[in-house]
Amino acid sequence: MANKCKMLFVTTALTVLLPAGGGAYANPLFIVSPQKDATAARFTSSADDFISVRNYAGLDFNKWFGVVSFRGNMPEANYPSNKKYTTDMAQFGFATRFGSVYTGLYYGGNALTNLGKGLSNSNIFNYSEQEVDGKTMRVYNVFPKLETSRDYLIRNEAAVLIGVADMGFRLSYLTSHQSIRIDEDFAVNTNGTTTLYKSFRTDFGYINPELAWGMTRELIPGIGLKPELKVDVNLFRNYEKNEQYDSSGSSNGPEIVLSGNTLTLGINAVLGGFSLKKINDFNLSADFEYGYKLKFGVDNEFSYRDANNKYQAKKFKGLIRNSKQYGDDVDNIHTFIPSISASWHGGGLSLSSRLGVELTASFLQQTTLGLKKGGEGDLVKDGQAVTINTFTVTPALDLGMIWSIVPDRLNLNMGGKLAFGAPSFTVRNEKWYDQGEEDASKAQKIIQDNFTNGGATTKLFLGVTVSPIKNIALQAVCGVDTGNSISLFNINTTGFLYFANILATVQF
Repeated sequence: MANKCKMLFVTTALTVLLPAGGGAYANPLFIVSPQKDATAARFTSSADDFISVRNYAGLDFNKWFGVVSFRGNMPEANYPSNKKYTTDMAQFGFATRFGSVYTGLYYGGNALTNLGKGLSNSNIFNYSEQEVDGKTMRVYNVFPKLETSRDYLIRNEAAVLIGVADMGFRLSYLTSHQSIRIDEDFAVNTNGTTTLYKSFRTDFGYINPELAWGMTRELIPGIGLKPELKVDVNLFRNYEKNEQYDSSGSSNGPEIVLSGNTLTLGINAVLGGFSLKKINDFNLSADFEYGYKLKFGVDNEFSYRDANNKYQAKKFKGLIRNSKQYGDDVDNIHTFIPSISASWHGGGLSLSSRLGVELTASFLQQTTLGLKKGGEGDLVKDGQAVTINTFTVTPALDLGMIWSIVPDRLNLNMGGKLAFGAPSFTVRNEKWYDQGEEDASKAQKIIQDNFTNGGATTKLFLGVTVSPIKNIALQAVCGVDTGNSISLFNINTTGFLYFANILATVQF
């Protein structure tokens, strides 16, 4: 026993020097059980495993398995951190076997919540039929533009997993996309002022299919390797076009207000872990994960005024940035995550640690475009063209524990995360163009390192698993404040009895 504890201590000390980050690429979210949350992802449960291409085979049920989850404060790795978004989400799962074929079904989202939410708490589908200038048409009190200050207001994701021959195949689909298209005359009446439009179209949100494959059986028995591969396509639509009538009743032409559509191609591969040392109930293992993302503008348009001062629309390679600039931007991101893990089980106590380092190499190319003077809607390089190569190291240490207070009935789940900052090194090359001609006098190269990017931070997690009867289990995450302190009887977010995420599983 003393040797086991000594080995665990040495392993934990070594893994502090080799911490591990989160997943290199993850989309969509699927169910993250309170047990997994509370143990810093060191211990999954059946709710996580039933839709996992590698872990579904470990589910123990005779006829079927079901799970229901309600969670808030949903983590979101794929969307910009400076955006706000709704976080409440209901998730449902079901699994059964047809002979030797495993089938898992999943849905998660907020259904039609905030469907059509527009400006000033309006709804883009609300209008009245009125007569304007002798013609009956739609009349809106607020311009029917979607609220886009949040990354998404409506979110739905679904998946089906087929398991056969020691392999899992999962097809999933995520969407937060909303759109409206009006191809007939309509009016907007605001504060007594009526504005006439010939047409309007807007799209906003993500469309994200993903295909995953994994092995449930170790390729090397007793050693490990259960590989997993995910490929996904993430289309983000951010587009707005309108055609307005002027005071004389003629069209101003199609004006492209915003066209920031992007396509992200993603791939993620995981070796699946291999054992370095096993001593009774102690296991030391290592793993490696690689992720790649390629992001670029797609299917975008811009508008310009012709000789008659009317808008004309034209497609181009690039996108319109938030600053209303035209740009041809491409981002390549490579992520490497070597990690080492240690676990021990015995006497109603399970301990696990995962430590390693996330290495990210980002190669961003941003070229500013502008209208060619004297041209008919031609774009040329005009302004700054920059390449930004950034290398970031993100170390972290994850620790998890499950204490079986009452065997098979009551577990206390606890975890912690220690982050060590994210030192980075950046090489920036700048070029400047004036109407397609390079201004060599402005070119420069900037090398910047940031080795003081945040100090060490810690985060404590706490939760419980209760099984009142054999076939039913309830899980919850308990409240812990930002200072990692716990109030036993408080019912606010810092109290042990505050349950942020609640999940129930049933299996027969």
